[in-house]
Amino acid sequence: MLKLTSPGVPDIYQGGELWDLSLMDPDNRRPVDYTMRSKMLETLNASEPLMHLKHCLEDWHDGAIKLAVTAKLLSLREHYSELFSEGSYEPVTTQGPGAEQICAFHRSHARGCIIVATTRLPATLERIEGWEDTAIVHPPQCHATQWREVLTGRARPVNGNGWPAEYLFEHLPIAVLVAA
Repeated sequence: MLKLTSPGVPDIYQGGELWDLSLMDPDNRRPVDYTMRSKMLETLNASEPLMHLKHCLEDWHDGAIKLAVTAKLLSLREHYSELFSEGSYEPVTTQGPGAEQICAFHRSHARGCIIVATTRLPATLERIEGWEDTAIVHPPQCHATQWREVLTGRARPVNGNGWPAEYLFEHLPIAVLVAA
């Protein structure tokens, strides 16, 4: 997720849309099963996003979760091309006992704003017993109050001055919000 939303051009090896658990760098000379990937994408596009992601997480071994995230974020990059090519890239404030367990930033441009957040150091999060009152603060540069989480398709309205972490990371340890 970070590779596809951070500044720059994401570098994805041909066939690297699924897990590659080899002990060496992929080199684009291996055969790629495009038929399998196409069928996975058809399933992704034909089903409700949250239900598909839940299924992908249950059977994460096949790499469909990585393909789903990659497809959604490449589509987002295409739809908001100016934001990704010319937009700002700034950190987002987090607060609360688990604030250090979140990496968050926003991308802004005249055409829109996206907010990207991911969890980090899950063992530390477990030690502090969950998210408690941890939240991601709504950036003042992003004026929208109604947001949609790109990966799940769920509405994520601003709650107070941001979003509670346990609500934002309810289904996945990553979130990409776009103004609805």
